[in-house]
Amino acid sequence: MQIDEDLSKILVNDFVLVKFATKTAIKYFVGQVEEISENEYFINFLKMIRKYAFVFPEKKDGSHVSQEDVILKLPNPKTDDKAATVRSASIFKFNVSFDGFNMGH
Repeated sequence: MQIDEDLSKILVNDFVLVKFATKTAIKYFVGQVEEISENEYFINFLKMIRKYAFVFPEKKDGSHVSQEDVILKLPNPKTDDKAATVRSASIFKFNVSFDGFNMGH
């Protein structure tokens, strides 16, 4: 597991783990950075389809988030180059354990 904890090195197209606080819980989501401005990022979020497997949803799920809500820069995901279908080829898997995080779907 290779996690880059230096968040100052986040670039467009990097994958990150984002924290969202609700009234009752803190949830974590995986997303890809689309834009960077001075104090925030525009993140295109992925949908978790099973443990450690994510896809981009059919309807884009993007949001501006503050830099302080981005908690990890994730390693580049693995995709299945030999997948039998386009859908299975678009599944992203990260070599990271999300066990300590209350992951949102």
